[in-house]
Amino acid sequence: MPRTSSRAQSPPANPPYLLSGASGFAFLLPFVGIASAAVGALLYVPLAVHFPLAGYFTALFAVGFAFISVYPVALAGRVLRVRSAGTMRLHGVTTGVACLYFAWTFFAWVITQKFAPPPTPSLADWLHSPASVWALAQQIAQTGWFEVRGVQPCGGLLWTLWILEAAIVITGCIYWAPSRTAGRPFCEACRRWMTAEPSMALSTVPIKTSAIREQGLAAIQDVALPHPSATAWLSLRSWRCAKCNAGTLQVARVFGFVKNDLLTPNRAAVPSTSIDPILPMSWQRPDDAAHLARIGEALRTARIE
Repeated sequence: MPRTSSRAQSPPANPPYLLSGASGFAFLLPFVGIASAAVGALLYVPLAVHFPLAGYFTALFAVGFAFISVYPVALAGRVLRVRSAGTMRLHGVTTGVACLYFAWTFFAWVITQKFAPPPTPSLADWLHSPASVWALAQQIAQTGWFEVRGVQPCGGLLWTLWILEAAIVITGCIYWAPSRTAGRPFCEACRRWMTAEPSMALSTVPIKTSAIREQGLAAIQDVALPHPSATAWLSLRSWRCAKCNAGTLQVARVFGFVKNDLLTPNRAAVPSTSIDPILPMSWQRPDDAAHLARIGEALRTARIE
């Protein structure tokens, strides 16, 4: 009888988990994006008018504007079960464009109320006339409208500042739009997002990553906490459907320096520099839940050597 190799005797690898990419009820996201962009612009424009160029604060205002405007869209994507990161980024772009449109119309209304003689167009007039907003922007760009140390930015410099501001808003909206859904497992059978279980940080010293790839969590036997000065550690993250109990799992080697608050068992290890995915997002096999419980119990009694 031919001898069976040890590799052939190893349990099968964890089956990979992939988001379906379904769009869910994404067609409702534009309504959320328009409403949140309008509210964000209403908060942002007064700051931009009173602090037109305040060093780093100007960029921070733009970042805050993007976050306030797109975060409701990110939350709505989770509620509306949008599993496609690309779809969420697309709606991040549309929300960013809406942010710019509302910001410019509100700016035109505020600036004319402040500097132009009456009667001035109403906010509704500006909202319905993008051509008038564009004409006002060109007019302001010729002379500028604020001074910094006796210098009044205008022309190409002012356009550059406006373009940088717009780029910050659009980039921020694209970045944050999928933040509540990307990388989060979804149970297609139960039509619900899985719930994150307590994550764990482990020392890499007694563990061979090749064994984990072949045997899964069964290869993690000598459980130890990472030392505070360690430059790498293992991160175990799992999610489970509260309805059907199906679960997913991630095992990664994280490079950086372990923070003291990560040494508490069942605390997630936050990546410091880079990640080596040992077991990328995969379905939990029947014995993985038992192994997770065993490892968690071992961590609760482990000591830092």
